[in-house]
Amino acid sequence: MTYLKFIIITLITFLSFGLSLQARSTNKLAKIISNQGNISITEANKSKNSGTNNSQFSAEGALLSTRGAKSGLQV
Repeated sequence: MTYLKFIIITLITFLSFGLSLQARSTNKLAKIISNQGNISITEANKSKNSGTNNSQFSAEGALLSTRGAKSGLQV
């Protein structure tokens, strides 16, 4: 009877230890995935801002070339 209790207690101990290790590794994996998501959002925002700046520069360049053409016609 004592052997059976010992075996049951040992199994419960190993199971709880294994589950706590699995929970820790799952938590670490969740943090890694969360960090990757934050990096992706940051990169997307940088890309969006870069695209906005590029289109703004293109619009300014078109405006300047239009002004240049107008001033060229006036001369």
